[in-house]
Amino acid sequence: MSKQLKIAMIGQKYTPSNIGGVEVVVEELSTRLNKKGYDVTCYNRSYKNSPKTIHKKCLEAFSSSFFATMRALKSDVNIVHYHTEGPAYWCWIIKCFSKKKVIVTIHGLDWKRVKQNKIASNFIKKGEKRAVKYADEIIVLSKSAQDYFMQKYNRKTNYIPNGVEIHKTQKPNIIKSKYGLKGNDYILYLARIAPEKCPHLLIEAYKELKTNKKLVIAGHPDVKKYAKYIKALAANNPNIIMTGFVDGDEKAELYSNASVYVLPSEVEGMALTLLEAISYNAPVIVSDIPENTEVVGKKAAAFKAGSAKSLKNKLTAVGRPMSRDILSKYSWDKTVAKTTALYDSLL
Repeated sequence: MSKQLKIAMIGQKYTPSNIGGVEVVVEELSTRLNKKGYDVTCYNRSYKNSPKTIHKKCLEAFSSSFFATMRALKSDVNIVHYHTEGPAYWCWIIKCFSKKKVIVTIHGLDWKRVKQNKIASNFIKKGEKRAVKYADEIIVLSKSAQDYFMQKYNRKTNYIPNGVEIHKTQKPNIIKSKYGLKGNDYILYLARIAPEKCPHLLIEAYKELKTNKKLVIAGHPDVKKYAKYIKALAANNPNIIMTGFVDGDEKAELYSNASVYVLPSEVEGMALTLLEAISYNAPVIVSDIPENTEVVGKKAAAFKAGSAKSLKNKLTAVGRPMSRDILSKYSWDKTVAKTTALYDSLL
């Protein structure tokens, strides 16, 4: 670099945080970029102590990304990097009123996640279209997303998948004292508690399964109404353990000692939780959506997305842990190298 580049990150809820995949990606990128000499500003979403954010699920990202955009517009950053389609709705402001460059990372086709909410869905679709029209570069996390943008918009994108670190497995200490788990005696779901992630499907399949193993549902309740529904499904069944959000050693122990990790999603971008499970050497079962099968190939069990019966059948024949060799292409160092090359090419 001939000069220090200044980057603005917009779209995450807040960072540092492991609350969701977007937040992890922004943190991993920002810390590594900073070590390489880039000046990075993360515009975190404000919450109840701020009057600027509209505290409604479908409007929170809309309002917070607008105010972040206006701050970035007035700043001396060189590149504004939007994360997810919704916040990218405002990228036209940067392009029309400044000489700053715009990059948008598509973490998934988010309008599919909120298809029951027409206001949110329409807003996100417009964000997608504005990203296509105004962004200098678009980053996607999967080949299927790359195909989607080419087929729908004839727009070229940059395939830069997420990364993951290889982790050492840990013995069941915390989870033994908190939940009575001894290792290899539970099925694990660890991800956000959100409709598109489909933990309800796993609970339905589990209830039809003849097994002595327990079911652990771990994750942040991203959608409160849906989280209540999941809690009701698990009620009165002592073999279903609801942990809530987990992190640190407790999270590591859950991954390390699961008999199988299950990701039943109907919509994904690139699931960091799936990469993490494999990094802890856990056997995995995934729904057969392209974003999941692209990662595991034919080396893991895949069930028909949306089918509790298909999932139940796969649960009856859990295989061996996947080889962690498949993670060689999912490296944060590679992710950052490709991202910085993109940054530098714009200036």
